[in-house]
Amino acid sequence: MRNYEAARPVRSERQVSVYLDFAAGGLRLMPGAPGTLYRLEARYDTERFIPVSAYEAREGRLTLGLRSAGSSGIRVTSRKHLEQQATVWLSPEVEYALELTLGAAESRIDLGGLRLRDLMLRAGGSRTRLIFSRPGVGACREAVLEAGAGELVVDR
Repeated sequence: MRNYEAARPVRSERQVSVYLDFAAGGLRLMPGAPGTLYRLEARYDTERFIPVSAYEAREGRLTLGLRSAGSSGIRVTSRKHLEQQATVWLSPEVEYALELTLGAAESRIDLGGLRLRDLMLRAGGSRTRLIFSRPGVGACREAVLEAGAGELVVDR
């Protein structure tokens, strides 16, 4: 298991398209501190997964997550391999088109207070709790939620 961190300050961004792909483990996403466009902290299995943090400023595109390194499944040879996790914070100052793809994950997604232009959530074999802990800012044009062989709970 290895730790990974990435962050970027808000510069002149007004709108950003975020693609978050989280293959397996525990995920938390929530509003972050003003002045920070995003922050990612992850603990992952280096033999099975690769952390992703790529920002293309010109296109206003941010790609984050833990992707499969080619081997299938999660290796569980000891209890520490069950601890794969990531936490993502997004700035409340920027408008987001947010696309989340969750695999075998246990996720808590709090979008309260964020500026959402669009939301696409695909939850595969996951247990996902989508929370709006406080009202969002602005108007979300479209929100699409898809759940596979898992559980999706939406609060507020």
